[in-house]
Amino acid sequence: MPPTSSFVFWILYPIWLFKVLKKISELYKSLEWEFILFPQVFPANWWGFIYKVFHKNTKLVFMCHEPSAFIHNEKWIESISSKWKKLIAHFTNPILKKIDIYLTRKSDIILVNSNFTKKKALEIYGRADWVVYPWFDSSLFHINKNLKKEKYIWVLSRLTKFKNVGFVIDLFAEIAKEFPDYTLNIWWEWEEKEILINRVKDLWLESKIIFLNVSDEELPSFYQKAKIVIFASENEPFWIVPVEAMACWTYVVWHNSWWLKETIPNEFRYENKEEALDILKKIIRSENDLNFWVVDKFEWKNCISDLKKYF
Repeated sequence: MPPTSSFVFWILYPIWLFKVLKKISELYKSLEWEFILFPQVFPANWWGFIYKVFHKNTKLVFMCHEPSAFIHNEKWIESISSKWKKLIAHFTNPILKKIDIYLTRKSDIILVNSNFTKKKALEIYGRADWVVYPWFDSSLFHINKNLKKEKYIWVLSRLTKFKNVGFVIDLFAEIAKEFPDYTLNIWWEWEEKEILINRVKDLWLESKIIFLNVSDEELPSFYQKAKIVIFASENEPFWIVPVEAMACWTYVVWHNSWWLKETIPNEFRYENKEEALDILKKIIRSENDLNFWVVDKFEWKNCISDLKKYF
C-alpha cells in the first residue's frame, strides 16, 4: 500500500473503501450471528467507522494505537520532503481532523495501547475507555542461553525522520572510536534510507554500520544476540520492540518519552547525546546480561485477561 502522503493512496482510497464495505456486507448476510468490527490503524479504522455510520446496529471496538499521525501530528506533516505535498497536507489537515474525530466518536468502545495514548485520545476524541497493552509471543521472544551476546547495537525502526535513526548513527560514530569491535545493525526500510546510507558514507563507517534485511524466522535470534537495542524516537505510542528486546534479556536504551516510562527502567533513559553516550558505554563495559521480569504483564495470557475483565 502506498504511503498516506502520496496521491496514489488517496486516488485508490475510494476503491478500497467500496471493496471493503461490500465484503463486510456480504459477510454480514452470510452469518447467522452478529459480529463486532475491530479496526485498528488507518485506513482500516476509517473503513470500519464508515460502515458503522450506515449500519448503526453493528458493534465497533476501535483499538487506538495512536490518533492517526498524518492527521494529528504536526511533525508528520513537517517531515514530508515535497514542498507542494506539504502545502496540500497543511491545507487539508483541518478537514481531515474534523472527519477523523467525527468518525472515531461513532465507536462503541475505544481501547488504547498505553496510558500515553489514552492521554492523547482524550485530548483529541474526548474518549478512551480502557488501556490494553499489546502482547508479545513469549514462545518466540525469550532468553536463549545457547546464544552468546555479540558486540552489536541494534535499531529496529521504519527509516523515517520520526525515528531519529540519524541521531543513533551520530552516537555510534562516537562509540566506534572507543569500542572498535562493535557494529551498529539497522533493520527496516522507508523514505529516509538513502539519506542515512549517505550519512554513513560521509562518516566512513560503511564497515561498521550495516543495513539488514531480517526475516521473521531470524528476528528472535537477532534480539537474543544483541547487546543493546536503542529506541530514539520521541513521544510515540506504545511499540512492541522494546518489550520483545527485554524478553530476550537485551538492554534497551531509550529517549525520555512518556509512554516508555510504562515499560523500561529509568536508568537507561537519556535526555541528550551526552547522557545517551554515557549509558551506552556503561552497558558495553558491563559483562552482565539483563534479566527483565517486568515484561510479564505484556504476555498474551495477561493482556487477554485484562481485556476479558473489561468486556
